Amino acid sequence: MYEQGTSLGGIKANIQQNDMENAKKSYEAFKLNYEESSKLVPEWRGYYIPKSVVDMGEALSKGDI
Repeated sequence: MYEQGTSLGGIKANIQQNDMENAKKSYEAFKLNYEESSKLVPEWRGYYIPKSVVDMGEALSKGDI
């Protein structure tokens, strides 16, 4: 969970610095951590919305911040 928060913060920081290359790298780390943490507690699975993560990645790839 800590890594997930760190990578999400990295996306924000990179976007603020107009560093889309590293924002995309931070996104990939966030996506991986999101997927892994969604499997940790079965009762929490309903709180994870994978489509939102995919949408964020698509927006970043288009440069749509």
